[in-house]
Amino acid sequence: MTENQNDISKFRVGSVSYLNAVPLTRGLESELIFATPAKLAEMLRRDELDAALVSITEVLLNDRYDILDGIAIASLGEVYSVILAHKKPLEAAAEIFCDTASLTSVNLLKVLLAEKNLFPKFVPLENYEAAQEKDFVLLIGDRAIDFSAQSMNARFSTSAWRGRK
Repeated sequence: MTENQNDISKFRVGSVSYLNAVPLTRGLESELIFATPAKLAEMLRRDELDAALVSITEVLLNDRYDILDGIAIASLGEVYSVILAHKKPLEAAAEIFCDTASLTSVNLLKVLLAEKNLFPKFVPLENYEAAQEKDFVLLIGDRAIDFSAQSMNARFSTSAWRGRK
């Protein structure tokens, strides 16, 4: 093995394990480190990874990354993997419990609520089992898809972002 090939094999790459990442990572699974978006960003900041699929929030807030242009996990339409479930009207939100796997969803929600002059406190969700007990909970990924929100009044999703003026 040449020295160059040896260097490549030591390249540490992180990805989310979500289905929507498969087109970008197919065939590389055995070489990847899988973690949540927030954990990947943290690992990249601590130089525990050389490259990763990270949130756009991480890239915008930290001017230290090289970006591969044109590669993203994104949607122009509604997705079901980002929800804000709430039992009360949004105007009553003093705090919103947030999936700790999320970075972008939390920041997008902050913008959307600020546009409505709403500024609740964003609190980490201690565990997924507690989500049903909360009046306001933001979930992403498989947990959002699996979350039973029938008792909730409404759902926020990415469609709210596209509908902005």
